[in-house]
Amino acid sequence: MKIFQPYFASCILLFCSSIYAQDFAVIGDYGVDDSNELAVSELVKSWNPEFILTVGDNNYVDGEASTIDPNIGKYYSDFIYPYNGIFGEGASVNQFFPSPGNHDYDTNNAQPYYDYFELPGNERYYDFVKGDVHFFSLNSNIEEPDGVSASSVQGQWLRQKLAASTSKWKIVYFHHTPFSSGYHGSNSRMQWPYRQWGATAVIYGHDHHYERIEIDRVLYFVNGSGGRTLRSFTRTELPDTKVRYADEHGAMRINASANEIRFRFFNVNGDLIDSRTLSDDSNQNPDSTQKTYSIDSGANDVEEADPSGRLYVDSSDLELGFDGSDNQNFQTVGLRYRNIDIPKGARITEAYLDFTVDESGNDPSNVSFQGQLGSPVSSFDPSRLFDLSDRPKTVSELSWNPDPWLFIGEEVRSPNLALIIQEIIDDDQWESGNTLALFMKGDMGTRTADSFEGGGSNAAPRLKVIFEEGNNTSCQDGEIIPEWRLNGVWNSGQNTVTVQAGDEVVLSMLPNNVEVEITLPDGTVRPDNYNLGSVTNSDSGRYTLTKPNGCSEVLNLVVEGSGNCAEDDIIPEWRLNGLWESGSNSLVINEGDELVLSILPNNVPVAITLPDGTDRPDDFNLGSVSMADSGPYTLTRSNGCSEVLNLIVQASAECDDGQIIPEWRLNGEWRSGQSNLSFQEGDELMLSMLPNNIQVTITLPDGSEQPDDYLIPSLNSSNSGVYILTRNDGCSKTIDITVNDGNTGASNETTYSLTNGNQDVEEREGDGRLYANSSDLELGFDSYLDQNNQTIGIYFEEVDLPKNASVSNAFLEFTVDEVGSGSGTISIHGERSGDARSFDIGAAFEISGRSKTSQNVLWNPDDWNVVGAKKQSPDLSNIINEITSRSDWTPGNAIVFVITVSGTTRTVESYEGSASNSAKLFIATEDSSTASLKIRVDSELKETETNVPHLYPNPTENGTINIKLQEPLIGELTYELLDATRRRIGEGSLLLTVKKKVIRLNISSLESAPAGIYYLSLSTAGKFFGNFRVLKN
Repeated sequence: MKIFQPYFASCILLFCSSIYAQDFAVIGDYGVDDSNELAVSELVKSWNPEFILTVGDNNYVDGEASTIDPNIGKYYSDFIYPYNGIFGEGASVNQFFPSPGNHDYDTNNAQPYYDYFELPGNERYYDFVKGDVHFFSLNSNIEEPDGVSASSVQGQWLRQKLAASTSKWKIVYFHHTPFSSGYHGSNSRMQWPYRQWGATAVIYGHDHHYERIEIDRVLYFVNGSGGRTLRSFTRTELPDTKVRYADEHGAMRINASANEIRFRFFNVNGDLIDSRTLSDDSNQNPDSTQKTYSIDSGANDVEEADPSGRLYVDSSDLELGFDGSDNQNFQTVGLRYRNIDIPKGARITEAYLDFTVDESGNDPSNVSFQGQLGSPVSSFDPSRLFDLSDRPKTVSELSWNPDPWLFIGEEVRSPNLALIIQEIIDDDQWESGNTLALFMKGDMGTRTADSFEGGGSNAAPRLKVIFEEGNNTSCQDGEIIPEWRLNGVWNSGQNTVTVQAGDEVVLSMLPNNVEVEITLPDGTVRPDNYNLGSVTNSDSGRYTLTKPNGCSEVLNLVVEGSGNCAEDDIIPEWRLNGLWESGSNSLVINEGDELVLSILPNNVPVAITLPDGTDRPDDFNLGSVSMADSGPYTLTRSNGCSEVLNLIVQASAECDDGQIIPEWRLNGEWRSGQSNLSFQEGDELMLSMLPNNIQVTITLPDGSEQPDDYLIPSLNSSNSGVYILTRNDGCSKTIDITVNDGNTGASNETTYSLTNGNQDVEEREGDGRLYANSSDLELGFDSYLDQNNQTIGIYFEEVDLPKNASVSNAFLEFTVDEVGSGSGTISIHGERSGDARSFDIGAAFEISGRSKTSQNVLWNPDDWNVVGAKKQSPDLSNIINEITSRSDWTPGNAIVFVITVSGTTRTVESYEGSASNSAKLFIATEDSSTASLKIRVDSELKETETNVPHLYPNPTENGTINIKLQEPLIGELTYELLDATRRRIGEGSLLLTVKKKVIRLNISSLESAPAGIYYLSLSTAGKFFGNFRVLKN
């Protein structure tokens, strides 16, 4: 039995990236709508999983229809499709695969559960495949009509499905416990012959704890810690229990690839409680041999300091990269493995180093690997300076940008080192039983692994090699002579060829009349006269020339340089928070900064290779950066010339909620809270922040800095842009200001206020009684007179909007009456009426009983820490546009808003408490000259009115257009620019890697176009937004 020892790691889970093809989460016994479920959901979402499995009890306590959305959708709607609840839009494809529990069956045989989800098969039990994993969801409830025994219809369905599956990994999951040492204990009903049928792992819940059990080569997991109250252990652990834990709630994270599957359980604090990895060796050739070699003494894993060259042999860990102790700096690590029983002529298919994490590290890192060439490999000599650096190295070299190492004690595997090991084995002096040495040199960041001195041979780096023994085919002298054509000139005779990046290279052999195959460094096989074209650094490596009789020779190709780069051929360029800068190869910025990458000169196409190897086009927009974006970005021209920009994203100064609240004075009236603002030319504006007694610096769009209370006496279009408010401790907030010129596209803003205390009322939960005389409004829970989770109604009279008004922006503004914190959701509907009646104070359920608009807005407020601060809701224009488009709407009619809250409470001023600070409704409508917008239908354009994204500034001076969306967008946004005759004159796309509501397009074809009328067509892969009329001055 393993005694639980948590692995603590100073890690932000958002940055815990995965090297596996599949990355998914498992939750169980979770649907309780409380802080525990919230904490687990936030943990799971921080992993950004591909999908989620559940092991039952999705909807406590009784599986009712009225509780299912608050219990599930409130926390996981982003993964559910189709989703018809009130907590967001849901997913575009289903990423949520539940199984039913006994609490789900407490109402009408789980009918609310089956109504809520749309699942494969008969929905009670089903299967699906994701990548290398085949999943089987079972119904373990005794109500299942197809039975719950191994011989039942359901049991035989599983047996047949498992037998037919071709997937490497097979996971079965359901609710009840076949094996458990918890409250419910083991249940023989679900003890099916999983191993004989071919299952890899079985996951279930029911007992509210975590436990790993291994029986008959099958992994069993109890995973019931998703939110429901945990239960302490009262039973003796099972003989096959490896780990059990009930101290904190948590969830499982599982990663899988074709060769490996890893099961981990984390608690809500982010601590790794358990990790179990299964590796697959069945995919290798049956004639292959697998060997693992260990470090057998502290003298065989050593560190060489830079620049002194001194060797350290007694360190308790190995820093792959920077070591600050004793000025070792970016050191070289040497590993020496003895008695390597790999025969000469063997073909190495895979080779890895397995490290044990000694310290967590998530900074950007780069490590290069080489081996020692030639034999014998002498012992590392501490008395000799630069003993590691001076040893002869393999031509083959591998560079590695490791993912964050987050959990102490976890195993991390290097990339495949087969090329390096193959070069060592192919050396003329190699014999089976020789000693082999590997070297690692870091030049950025640090990853810290266990050493022999720190943890013995089982913790020090292990070398795993998979190989096939050769056929010992011998080559006669001169039977194969490597030949190559370099920039049109044929050469031959050498086994190592050094060329420059950008050179044209063709590979062949002599004599020319003999058929040959050429094996590339990545294992791909190509025919004779293989044309590499214009080579780059990535083409370096071992090329094996093989005749049909098995005789082979190796040509080592070394590509030096970075292309035909003349001075200033590539100058890294970037746009940071709207300002262009250039020239440096290292850029240090803060989390949350907006960044675009490019090069100078601007008229040269460039490809940008990200740290993960992904290629992106020029002007790559990273959006709002996080620490995970750190790393080397390679900027490459079409001629092969390249430069590297090392991006370092450092943690921004932590701003507690309420530390900085944007505040502005518009034409003499103070307002606060919003960060996207639209004003008119000529307005007087002063910028400041709350609280008022804190020193702040204001950075203007042109980069200049101004003190607090910065006054702009008369706004004009040049004042548009992003303003940064920064405290002296580094905490900052931004305000995005747009100044309209009063012409086409300008907005008309109107503010509506309450006129009496009967227009903002509270409806008590339970009996529906109304309270109209309260000195404040609790948005959420109110303990006074047992009002509990109340409903708020707000009535605005005489709203002067035309029928089918084109409302571009609208929001409710509240004044904070009491500080409040905690996460939750405020849901705002309108009354579905074009002529809302006033509230009848004596009637029960007068607010909640009203018919509601199909449009609604969800608001997740931050902490409210400043009494008197103004708080604005999200954009309500969709709700108002729905109301004013109704047949019974007439200008001057009233609008009612219905507000419900779950999970939190925020307290605001009421009319009775302070009439001037009570709720206000702000509405901005577009000028009628832009109300008629163009929509493409079947490649034609026709006039129609629609609720669409807002574009500004419009007119534009320089081709820059901001697009304000009502819902955040992630993915690729494509656009076409049409002239007044509907002829396309430009097109492009922008990849959004983070969700954004305001998108800035720099349209070069519009910038160079003459003044006039144009149409901008906007679309994504799943939606056509329309064509928008744009004026160019």
